[in-house]
Formats: sequence, C-alpha cells, structure tokens
Amino acid sequence: MDLVKNKVSDYKLEHFNKMLENFLERLPSIVSSEAFIAEMKRFLPTDVFDRTLAQDKFQVYLQNTLAKLFKTVSNELLGKVTNSEFRM
Repeated sequence: MDLVKNKVSDYKLEHFNKMLENFLERLPSIVSSEAFIAEMKRFLPTDVFDRTLAQDKFQVYLQNTLAKLFKTVSNELLGKVTNSEFRM
C-alpha cells in the first residue's frame, strides 16, 4: 500500500478515490472489450488464452478478482480497516 500511496502523491492525484470508483464502474466493459481481449491474445500463449480469457466464466472471475483488489486499495487509502490474508 505504501507504493500506491507514494504514487498517488507523486502524481498529485487529488481525486484518486473518485478515479478508482469510475474505473470500477467501467471494469466489466474493459475486461470484456474486443480491444482488451485482442491485446491479451497478443501476449498470452494460445493455450493459456484459450483456457482463460477466451472463456466467459474466466472474464467474470477476472472482473471480480480485480474489483476486490481495487476495493481493498480504496478502503486502505480511506483508512477503512481491512483484514488482508497477508501483509504486503
């Protein structure tokens, strides 16, 4: 979390939490967009792509996992207590 806090400070992001909320609203459309899928297809081995991003269920999993991660970041920045499984 210190790294995130430092980057927010370095870039003087006054409304980072609002930006994060906006991103979370757009996340499902980003993950399922043709542009994102095409870009990931370029970098992932075919077998990995086929069993992950090519599957609708994996796209839902990815959306949920990323949303949880970014909500944890938001809560930490707002000083809300979260119980992380591991201290990073």
